[in-house]
Amino acid sequence: MKPIVIIYDNVHPILPQTFINKGFEVVQDKSINYERLLNLIPTATGLIVTSKIYIDKELINKGIQLKWIARLGSGLDIIDIEHAQSKNIKIISSPAGNANSVAEHCVGLLINLTKHITKSFNEIKSNQWIRVENRGIELSQKKLGIIGYGHTGQAFAKKLSGFDMEIYAYDKYKTNFSSLYAKETNLEFIQNNCEIISLHLPLTIETKHFANFAFFKKCKQKPIFISSCRGSVTSLSDLNEALDKNLVRAAGLDVLENELLDSYTPFEKETLQVFCNKNNTIITPHIAGNTEESFYKISELILNNLKLL
Repeated sequence: MKPIVIIYDNVHPILPQTFINKGFEVVQDKSINYERLLNLIPTATGLIVTSKIYIDKELINKGIQLKWIARLGSGLDIIDIEHAQSKNIKIISSPAGNANSVAEHCVGLLINLTKHITKSFNEIKSNQWIRVENRGIELSQKKLGIIGYGHTGQAFAKKLSGFDMEIYAYDKYKTNFSSLYAKETNLEFIQNNCEIISLHLPLTIETKHFANFAFFKKCKQKPIFISSCRGSVTSLSDLNEALDKNLVRAAGLDVLENELLDSYTPFEKETLQVFCNKNNTIITPHIAGNTEESFYKISELILNNLKLL
């Protein structure tokens, strides 16, 4: 009997084809839901996951033959890791696969906000030619603070190294990491001194709503705020308040706490609309890590980790 791998999202063809070539049976279903996965998982040796379904204790307990769970990209908060490891299930992630893509996207958000690109384009579409009010700022000589210095934080610092900026990084769980691209510092320094702040944190109990109103109130430079990490790391309602009170100069997001827009409560709809109606904000639909190149690299990293390439 062939070992079975379940894949429930769109992946690069190299992934299923390599498994098939190595003697696996591949069950690939992009429309799969929790209940169907619950029925399929007892026969599975491996599971390729995205943020679509939370892999909880019940699913893990049903996976009686499960040897490993591989996460496409980063963000292991979608898996009950502790319970999986208690069952000797290996957890595989591939955050390096889309780090470059996310870093480039963050640069794009930052340049868009500092040069008023989307704002002025929308004005032109409304037959308004506005120059003086759209005067931008240069990144040169600005202080930028990166909070969370993993794969994407490091890639972001490297991308910005040619902009003649002062780049600082804080990571609670790392020390002695100053490099050519960023100087190690603490959170207080970033909040006191940095005109631009970018979040690159995983979602944990500790980081949920890390960027809340109290956080923004401590930021002395009225920074431009960028986040491409997990949506729940930032409280959107608190960010709205910080923007309204001029504690934050502008904000660019690629993620939201709830990205299923059709499921929004009236409060969630209003909060998002308030954010989108501002002329100093921009949001993209969780596409920072989604490029043709990262689409391949993420699959390649998983296959390498499983020693199948």
